[in-house]
Amino acid sequence: MSQNIVYKTAKTAKKAFMNIRKLLIDRRHDPEPILGSDYSCSFPSQYIIEPGNICNLKCPFCVNGMERKDSHPNRGFLGLNEFKVLLNKISPYARRIYFYNWGEPFLNKNIHSMVRLAVDRGIETYISSNLSLTELNYKAIIESGLTSLVVSIDGACQETYGKYRVGGDYQLVLHNLAGLVEAKKRLNKATPNIYWQFLTNKFNEHDVEKAKETAKSLEVSIYFNKMTVLDESWEATALDASTVHEYFNGSDPTLYRGAERTLPLFLKDVVFHPDLLNLCKQIINMMTINWDGGVFPCCSVYNKGAVIGNLIDQSLDEVWNSETFKKCRKYIYNYGGDQEKSPVCGTMPCFANSDHPLVKNRRKLMQ
Repeated sequence: MSQNIVYKTAKTAKKAFMNIRKLLIDRRHDPEPILGSDYSCSFPSQYIIEPGNICNLKCPFCVNGMERKDSHPNRGFLGLNEFKVLLNKISPYARRIYFYNWGEPFLNKNIHSMVRLAVDRGIETYISSNLSLTELNYKAIIESGLTSLVVSIDGACQETYGKYRVGGDYQLVLHNLAGLVEAKKRLNKATPNIYWQFLTNKFNEHDVEKAKETAKSLEVSIYFNKMTVLDESWEATALDASTVHEYFNGSDPTLYRGAERTLPLFLKDVVFHPDLLNLCKQIINMMTINWDGGVFPCCSVYNKGAVIGNLIDQSLDEVWNSETFKKCRKYIYNYGGDQEKSPVCGTMPCFANSDHPLVKNRRKLMQ
């Protein structure tokens, strides 16, 4: 038997194994996931894993850009061995891993290996990057098996782009984007799907049409969302409220009033208070893991006081269904009524707190 035949046979066998594994992973979600009467919850199928909370840019409304004093004091990158520990614990349940949160994912030298390890277990993988990097391995990114890559480019020239993406190089980003598209063609790969994300604000909304033309020339898809801002002088006017990212859309009030409230409930039947944001649903359907293994109740909190356990040191159940996590779910599920505040969701500076400027701005946008 020739080496070529052996290689093709091994490759076919591996593909068949991965298809079988995917079916087994899907079956692990039967019966349908539920929120229990004690606010315990079925294990999530989606995970945010922060490769590192360090970024090369200083965007003014990001934790890294604002350099908030209450931000998580520990800075660093997730090690490959530590990622393997996390992956072993979540892979029986994980369908998707989002390798990003507050930092720039490609600053972690092990990111390609992490993605490949997840892909080899039948898990979809996603990265969001500023791509303003002088050292970027196009081939490694394409061959890692990454499902989707979102590139944040909020402008169609250096002046408008750099207004928010402080420290970023517009031409460098376009160069890297073109390099990835070319590498994908050369390597004859279907993935990653590459998207240009353009967040509009007052200073860049006039660049929308030019950005569409540039994206077309680069052969990448582009989409637009209103930037959620902390300063009203930045607020975009050209795009209507329907363009706000789905994370910032709460429940329909009519749906909420008619929803079944008695637990346990299937997760698909759980409806949160309309004043909460969609990202508050992460308390029941997604786990956010910091680079050091610390677990947050959602992706919007970042300080040390918001950490609920550590998935490197503890089991998935010990963290996900800990008393603190259950208290957070209870607070969010019963939001809007008189109740004792949870130690995290009821006290941390986040979207769920009605006096937070992001919430006030969100309500204004959605009017």
